[in-house]
Amino acid sequence: MSPNVTVLPLSVQTRSDVARLVRELSEFDELIRQAGLRGTRVPSSNHLSVPLRATAEVFKIPLDNADARRKFSDRLKYLHKAAPQIHLSFAIQPPMHVVDSLLSWFRTNGHPATLVQIGVDPSIVVGCRVRTTNKVFDFSFAKLLDASTAVLQKEVRSL
Repeated sequence: MSPNVTVLPLSVQTRSDVARLVRELSEFDELIRQAGLRGTRVPSSNHLSVPLRATAEVFKIPLDNADARRKFSDRLKYLHKAAPQIHLSFAIQPPMHVVDSLLSWFRTNGHPATLVQIGVDPSIVVGCRVRTTNKVFDFSFAKLLDASTAVLQKEVRSL
């Protein structure tokens, strides 16, 4: 898979979003099954959420095909379980365009199925903290000041 291929649309950002897609697809499948049992008109995919339709479009899944929906559901369940997740902590809730930009960057330069979780930690003040499954990167101003303590003390003593 090419690193520039976006597997998920930007509207699918978190592991919860993927779980929501799986649940919605399952409910749609059940609606179609019940309509077939009743002999009524099968519901169209137009009433599905925008993220589900966008994800199906990215994967090129015909939502009117039962076998394709089942494979799509299996693929989404796998993504829910195995997609890399990054936790970003900020001092305040960042605007959506910032989250979208960060997610695009991680999906372009990292893994194309990266999911993000946004957290708020007022102790950060300026900057952010990035946490993966096995590493923590602290880009906060407090961390920068801690790293520069010796230099700052030397400068203060020279005054």
